[in-house]
Amino acid sequence: MLALLVAGCTQDPTAPDRAPAEAAVPSPTAVPVLTLMTDVVTPAANTLLGVENPGADVEWRELADAAELTMRAFREIKSGGAGPNDMEWAADPRWQAYSDAAIAAAGAARQAIERRDLDALLEANSKLSAPCEACHIAFHIGASPEES
Repeated sequence: MLALLVAGCTQDPTAPDRAPAEAAVPSPTAVPVLTLMTDVVTPAANTLLGVENPGADVEWRELADAAELTMRAFREIKSGGAGPNDMEWAADPRWQAYSDAAIAAAGAARQAIERRDLDALLEANSKLSAPCEACHIAFHIGASPEES
């Protein structure tokens, strides 16, 4: 599953999504949400949130990949996973709302990156942090988003 998420980032980030994944009822991922959070979301989000002043094409590409990974991972997280509480949590409307907000923020980050608009990227990043923090409070008390 993680390999599929990573492989999916080689696609053109300017191409529209093939199907509206948010509209479909997704099936649960075969890995625990915690694994997606620690192996995919945390490093990708840290790349986005750690942005300073990208200049080179490679820096913008790394940011685009991070935004794409974040979106894809949250689409998977939204459906639940193989962890002990994942499916119960995924059935909660708050989980769905937090996931949707994270997907939207990562999408806004990707659009800002495509335009190379640092101010818009920083604004999108601020919108990414809020649902992550709220979700951790509601579902994983004691874990900061950086520790998930």
